[in-house]
Amino acid sequence: MAATTVLGVVLAAALIFGALDRLRASAEEANTDFVLTQLRQSIEASVSLGLPLQDIRVAQDLIERARAAHREILAIEVYSVSGVAVFNTDRGALGEAISETWREAIDRSGGRWRAEEVGALVIGEPVLNDFGAPVGGIAVTVSLAERDAHASEVRATLVPTGLVASLVAGAIVGGLGYAVLWWAGRDFRAVAAALQAERPSDRTAAPVLVREAIAARRHIEGKAGDLYALAAAVSALDDADAWAGSVPGDAEPSIGTDAR
Repeated sequence: MAATTVLGVVLAAALIFGALDRLRASAEEANTDFVLTQLRQSIEASVSLGLPLQDIRVAQDLIERARAAHREILAIEVYSVSGVAVFNTDRGALGEAISETWREAIDRSGGRWRAEEVGALVIGEPVLNDFGAPVGGIAVTVSLAERDAHASEVRATLVPTGLVASLVAGAIVGGLGYAVLWWAGRDFRAVAAALQAERPSDRTAAPVLVREAIAARRHIEGKAGDLYALAAAVSALDDADAWAGSVPGDAEPSIGTDAR
């Protein structure tokens, strides 16, 4: 019971850790989705006015402000339909082509896409014109360091707490289980003590089970005494028959008598 309780507490702690980690990840993704949607809608509003994607200069200011407002965002990039960066929070990456990992994710999804990089998660969406045709796309790169730090913090708090809770719960359940089993076996211990005693007492104050056990012992001892007495009587009869079978005149004649 104690071991099962300890395992149950450990399992509960593991489930809590998983739930908190998923909650943190969901909150970060929801925040990223909001930023991505707001930027895409702003850029699409300019595209609907007939401006080419590369001429929407306000897009650079929009992505830089969004990057500054959210510390978990590493970079925001707006790329053309051919996959070339036209706006980027990292100005040194302007004019560079998107990676093959991004291209594969875009081809697989057809809409919102995801790509995992070393220590980062990239989430992107296509930018559409009024006719629903893609004119480019926007991608937000989010650092996973915050999520890993949060997981480590939760783990550092949850592990010692869960360990102490499991040990306390195991000790309580083990103690209660031992007490219940000790209380339930009190009559059997009394019976064992009464049967092992030299002269058991069947006083009326003793439990019914003890009195019945003592009565059974005395009954068995009485029957055993009768069997011993019967065995002794049979043995005596066997000895008497053996002596009666040998008559005094039946002895073999001596050598002197034979000579006469």
